[in-house]
Amino acid sequence: AEAEAVAEAETEAETGAPAEAGEAEPDEATLSEREREQLSDALARDAEQAVRRGELDEAAQLLARSERLDEGNPQTHAAFAAYYMAREDGARAVEHAELAARMRSRRARYHVLLGDARRLAGDAAGARRAWERALEVDPDNARALRRLDR
Repeated sequence: AEAEAVAEAETEAETGAPAEAGEAEPDEATLSEREREQLSDALARDAEQAVRRGELDEAAQLLARSERLDEGNPQTHAAFAAYYMAREDGARAVEHAELAARMRSRRARYHVLLGDARRLAGDAAGARRAWERALEVDPDNARALRRLDR
């Protein structure tokens, strides 16, 4: 039943509509590269939402599928970082947040995430550097400003 619920959630993420009973998932092998990237993005977003709800098993399944579709997806790495932060695994959270921030260096959100992961891992100075970098990218980033008490 849980696998069925995940399949329905994935279909809903792909199409924006709830899955119908008996509806087959798209065959990943037949998807174009662009479709794979889009589906990977949608699954990563769904995984982040599952993490926020505390549904870590569901998040892990969504992340595995997202990564399988597009290994180099920075959004997937960001979602993995959030997942590992929820599991209080700072080292693995930093690993994935660093990848996301490196892949999309002009995305302040990823630098804030990296700072949060570094803080969890016990690296206060590294966290501060990442939040400062977020403000270089976006001087008005509310999350980075809050983290730096500004």
